[in-house]
Amino acid sequence: MEKSTFNFHRKKGINAEIKQYQEQKAEAERFETLQDEKANLLVNYLVWKLFHIECSITSTEATIVTKSEALRITQCELVRIEHVGMPEFLYVRKHKLTP
Repeated sequence: MEKSTFNFHRKKGINAEIKQYQEQKAEAERFETLQDEKANLLVNYLVWKLFHIECSITSTEATIVTKSEALRITQCELVRIEHVGMPEFLYVRKHKLTP
């Protein structure tokens, strides 16, 4: 009887260890899956962020082009004013709201 009780407890212990091993293995696999998902989400986030940075750069470049053209026109007007004189400048400004 003692031997069968010993074998029963031994088998029960081995089964518990096997179950614990299987649970740890499943947990490790879940962890690896979550790590992969995290890496993919991070890549997607960074691509999204780069896309919006690129859009911002494009918009800023367009603004720079527009403002550069306005600056060029204003500089040309300034040169013309310097050559023509102040009274004509006042007349042009009085009748034209934008350069």
